[in-house]
Amino acid sequence: MKPNLKRSIKAALWLCCLAATACDVTYVVAPEVDAAKPPLPPTDAGTTAPVPTRDVQGAKVPCSEWGKGAPLIAPDRALAALTNVLWSGDTTALKDAFDAYEPVLTKGTTGDAYCVALQMLGRPRANEGVSAFYVRWLSLNNITPKDVAKYGTTTFDAEIKSTLTFAVDTTLTANNTFGRLFGTPREIKFAQGVPAPPPTSLPYQGLAGAGLLSDAAVLAAFSGSEAWPSQRGAAVRRAFLCEVLPPEPSRDVTLKPDAAIPFRQWHEKTMATGQCVGCHKLIDPIGYVLDVFDAVGQAHDIDRNGHKFDLSANLLLPSGETLPMASPAELSKILANSLDAKACYLQNWVSAFHAARGLQLAVDDDVLRARLNQEARTIHIKSDFALSDTIASAARLSFELVTSSP
Repeated sequence: MKPNLKRSIKAALWLCCLAATACDVTYVVAPEVDAAKPPLPPTDAGTTAPVPTRDVQGAKVPCSEWGKGAPLIAPDRALAALTNVLWSGDTTALKDAFDAYEPVLTKGTTGDAYCVALQMLGRPRANEGVSAFYVRWLSLNNITPKDVAKYGTTTFDAEIKSTLTFAVDTTLTANNTFGRLFGTPREIKFAQGVPAPPPTSLPYQGLAGAGLLSDAAVLAAFSGSEAWPSQRGAAVRRAFLCEVLPPEPSRDVTLKPDAAIPFRQWHEKTMATGQCVGCHKLIDPIGYVLDVFDAVGQAHDIDRNGHKFDLSANLLLPSGETLPMASPAELSKILANSLDAKACYLQNWVSAFHAARGLQLAVDDDVLRARLNQEARTIHIKSDFALSDTIASAARLSFELVTSSP
C-alpha cells in the first residue's frame, strides 16, 4: 500500500458520558448520515431526455440502460445467475424469471441485464435473495458460540432476524442509499447494571448511530467467544473494506490482562512488538472503538478491567486517508462516506453474481480493483450510491468481466 497524502478532518464534536450516573466514558457523536435527506428519485430519473422503454411481458418498462454495454453472452445462463442471486432461485423462481425476462435478454446486452436486475429487485421475491446476501456478507450464519460461563446459553435468532429486516428494508425501499446501512439508529442492548440513556440523548446516538455496527448479531458475528479487539477489527476490515489480511494466529488463552491498568493500555503494550505489529496498527483501532460492545452486542460503561474506555483512534483507509474517530457512530460515518467501503460493497455483489456461474472474482487484481473503484465512483455521482443501482451495476459488471460464460 502506498498511502496518499493524508489529510485531517476538523469537525465540531460533542463530548458526553454514557449515562448521567456513569460519567467515566467519553463519546464523540457523529452527525447522522441521512438526517433530513429527502427521498431520492428513481435510479433512472433526473434527465430531461426520455428514458428508453422495452416490453417485459407486454408492459413498457423504462430503463436508461436498455441496449447499452457489451453483448450478453449466453443470456439464458445470465438470467439463471440473476435469479439465483436476487430471488434465491428454485424451480418456480427460475420458471417465473424466464417467462418474464428471457425475451428481453435474448440477443441482449449487459445493459439489459442491469435493467432486468432492477426489475427483479422490485418484485417481492427479492426479499429472499437480498436477505441471503446479507447473511453471507455479515457472516450471520457462522456466529462463534460465546462463553457460557460469562453470557449463559445465548442464541441470536431474534437479533439476526432484526438485522436482516433492517438490511433488506433499507436495500429495497425508495431511499436506499449506502449511508443508511451505517447511519440509521438501531436499538442498543445494555449490559446488566448499565443505566440506558434516553434514545434522544447524545450518548445513545453515539452508539445507536452506527447502523449495522450497532446490531447485536453483527457484533456477535465479528467476535469470537469473547470480543477481542483485534479479531473484531480484522472482521470489519475484511467485510467492509475487502482487505486481504493474513490468518489470525491462535491467541494465548493463558494470557491474562493486567487489571491494574485499562484494558486498552494493556492490549497496546502486549501487541506493540513482534511480526504482527503492522497488522495490529490497521485492525486494533477499529476494535478499540467498538470495544464498548461485548461479544453478544451489549453496551458497557467500563472496560473488562473496570476502567473507563478510551474509544479515540485513527482509521487508515486503503486509499491512504487517515481519519479520526472516537465512537461507533463516527467509525460508521467514515465507512458510509468512504469510496473504499462502497467499492467493497459493490465487489461483494459482483462476487455473488460470479459465484452463481461457478466463477471466482480475482480480488487481488489491481486492474479489477481500479475498475471497481471507478464504478463505485460513478454510482456515487449518479445516485448517491443507491443500493438498487449498485446491485444492478454489479450484475452488469459481472457479465462484462467475463467475455464468455462457462
